[in-house]
Amino acid sequence: ATWKELTSRAPKNVDAHLRLGMALLKHNQLEDAIASLETAKNLFQAQRNPQKAQTVAQLLQEISQQQEVG
Repeated sequence: ATWKELTSRAPKNVDAHLRLGMALLKHNQLEDAIASLETAKNLFQAQRNPQKAQTVAQLLQEISQQQEVG
């Protein structure tokens, strides 16, 4: 199964959203990558995992900054 299929079947699987976001990022599908990473960040927050949520938030900020430059 692909990461996209897994996120559809298990929408609360934070690892699947994170991996899907990273895969999309590698393929320059930024809008979809950002959406997946936002979901992962929100799931980490819901799971009371602020450190991982912060890591994803930093990644999202870097993407945003690259978009402004690009």
